Amino acid sequence: MEAWERAWLECKVMPPPTGNLPEATLVTAHNIAEEWLFSKDVRCNIEEWVSGEEAGEVLVGLLWSGFCVFGQEQRARIRPIPVLVKLLNWTTEIGSDVELLKVMKDMYNQNWLEWQRQFVKHGAAMRIAP
Repeated sequence: MEAWERAWLECKVMPPPTGNLPEATLVTAHNIAEEWLFSKDVRCNIEEWVSGEEAGEVLVGLLWSGFCVFGQEQRARIRPIPVLVKLLNWTTEIGSDVELLKVMKDMYNQNWLEWQRQFVKHGAAMRIAP
């Protein structure tokens, strides 16, 4: 596990990002994430597990803030690590917006599967990380 991953999961101060993506690429990634937040295509899968209101919170966790278990908010986060946090530490070059979208979709799909595992394990005790 890399230092940034350990720091993220243990709610510690994050080391400087190890990624080398240009700021413009990170801005584009943030814009894509915002589009997904309101996309019915993205939300429909989540709404099979939780209510529509909760689906927005789950998306925020998957993309930006991550998750923790109730009562452990200040001590530990659980996987998945949010897409945008992963991108801050992404070291492989991304040459176009099409490549960025593919990388983000892959990360999101991995996160979605991990979220399902964690939700089955923790249920209602799973919360958006502060």
